[in-house]
Amino acid sequence: MQGIITNFIFLILITTIGWSSIIQIPQDYQTIQEGIENANDGDTLLVAPGDYEESIDFLGKAITVASNFILDNEDDFVASTSILGTSWPGTVCFISGEIESSRLIGFTVTTAITTNYLFPGIYCSYSSPTIMHCVISDNHGVDGGGIHLSNSNSVLKHLSIVNNHAEDEDEVMYGSGGGIFMWNSNPVVENLYIAQNFSLWGSAIFVMGSSNALFKRCIIDGNTSEWGSIIGCGLWAELSFINSTIVNNVSEYLFAASVDWTISVANSIIFYNATPLLVLNEKPMLINYSNLQFEYEGDGNLQEPPLFVDISNENFNLQETSPCIDAGINDTTLLFNGGLDSLTVPNTRYYGSGVDMGAFEYIPIEGIFGDLNQDSIIDILDIIGLVQIILGFEEQTDYHLYYGDMDNDHVLGILDIVAIVDVILYGEG
Repeated sequence: MQGIITNFIFLILITTIGWSSIIQIPQDYQTIQEGIENANDGDTLLVAPGDYEESIDFLGKAITVASNFILDNEDDFVASTSILGTSWPGTVCFISGEIESSRLIGFTVTTAITTNYLFPGIYCSYSSPTIMHCVISDNHGVDGGGIHLSNSNSVLKHLSIVNNHAEDEDEVMYGSGGGIFMWNSNPVVENLYIAQNFSLWGSAIFVMGSSNALFKRCIIDGNTSEWGSIIGCGLWAELSFINSTIVNNVSEYLFAASVDWTISVANSIIFYNATPLLVLNEKPMLINYSNLQFEYEGDGNLQEPPLFVDISNENFNLQETSPCIDAGINDTTLLFNGGLDSLTVPNTRYYGSGVDMGAFEYIPIEGIFGDLNQDSIIDILDIIGLVQIILGFEEQTDYHLYYGDMDNDHVLGILDIVAIVDVILYGEG
């Protein structure tokens, strides 16, 4: 049955892209880079499982480079399809003005070099691609170990950025952004797991220049630095976190920043970190409706153990007695510049009477977004089921509303069908 569904999705993929081509690696070309060089805008490179020892450059092309993950959303294809970088400036490079339609989906991005390798897993300069459903691990750069963004508005979704380092060659002088480095960048960032990264400044994230980044539903776990285990930032940077979980980080200060920065936090959990010292300087952060291990002035803040399911095994879901359940604010306004500027984030997906704090909403019914028939696979049968519910042929349940409401408007409709189709085709949801 799984093979039939995969073939059906493959047929949908071919039909959807029209006259564009499916280039299969290594059947059509031995390397990913050869496939890119011979691709045209709109083409899809479908990469079979294997280790590809090469650094690749998208050459400014609006193409999709994807593993077989896009056929059936199986994470095994992410683990079994690796790009092992060999040269500077990065394992995967976007340096020719790529835009959102240049997409990398479903790979492990790491390095083939074991000593003196000073380039990140992903390098974006004056380019804004889409990077989704990738594991970016064991890379070693200077300005960015996992991802380097310079003048970039990239889309970063569903990524695991793990065990990357940002240090100079002697590992004693400097290094910024073990997980992510940003300069003059305004990325879209959602559902990231940033863990066990290291740098001197900002081991999870380092932000400089006129950058403005919103982190939604992210987990920042177990990062280590000298200054700013969560964030290092300065020079007019604006940074905000909504519904994020920030735990187990180690540094003298969680945030290390200059005087020209602003940080806003809402609906988040900052707990079990190695220090209660929040910031390096005296400029206040704006924290509201969050659960903190330390006292901090703000509306709706708590100071209670969040009651994760199993923090020792990195299960940051909430127990049913957690004080974080329904304790957030549904329409979140993030404030900047002392409250002079604001950003409202409405209609956050939630179950119950309100939004929960942290990256995971507590739901008494277990399931997968888009999986309407609860068979643990998102496929054409879920689309058929959603159509039946919308037309009234099947009774709508709480499960259907929560897991089928893909566009977060609290109503099942045609846009939810479109979103499930995107999940089937591209793994995006």
